[in-house]
Amino acid sequence: MTTVPVHDEDAFLTNLIFGYNDRHSEHKHVIAPASAAYTLDFTAVPAGEVWIIQAIFGRNANSPMDFLLLCVHDGANDAPLYIATSPAAGSWHAWTGSVVCKAGDKVRLYFYNATVGDNLIAHAWGYKMKVA
Repeated sequence: MTTVPVHDEDAFLTNLIFGYNDRHSEHKHVIAPASAAYTLDFTAVPAGEVWIIQAIFGRNANSPMDFLLLCVHDGANDAPLYIATSPAAGSWHAWTGSVVCKAGDKVRLYFYNATVGDNLIAHAWGYKMKVA
């Protein structure tokens, strides 16, 4: 009778294509330069990594706006994750979940009709994985 191992740890470790590398946490704070739509981009995912974004927060500390969009941008398209219509001044808006970002993707926030001089604040976090 042949015994088949239930769990072959060596085979499991050999077949991994990526693994946890580090925490990702990025904070942005800018002063709105214009009263039209303002785009706030985070760092793009570098080659050889995949980032799992688990939360994005944003707010205009000073003025109400038409809306705030939290998304992931792939270089050509936006994947909307959360939209706040008529957000009040100083209110935080958040998306939580799990989205996989490949090389070149980045977290992006659109602040629509912020007032010149407003404090625009955003934060994103998750974790990084190296691709083998």
